[in-house]
Amino acid sequence: MSEDCLTLTLAEAAAYSGIGRSKLEMLQKSDKRFPSFKVGTKTLVDKALLAEYIHQLARDRMGEVVMNPVIAEILEHRRMSRGK
Repeated sequence: MSEDCLTLTLAEAAAYSGIGRSKLEMLQKSDKRFPSFKVGTKTLVDKALLAEYIHQLARDRMGEVVMNPVIAEILEHRRMSRGK
């Protein structure tokens, strides 16, 4: 695996991330946010987006979900209108 590569195979992504290949395959199949795509029969993973994806999973797990600002504004408006 070269430092200059933009993409990784699932085996390389497993080595890079420390996550098992079978778990990555499961995520690739079940989570539309997983940063992979097919080239022929080969599955490639965007290296930079994989790091971002893993960081987001950690933030979600810790309860630091980043909310869409429009949704946050709607929820705040609803919260304020209930308090009146």
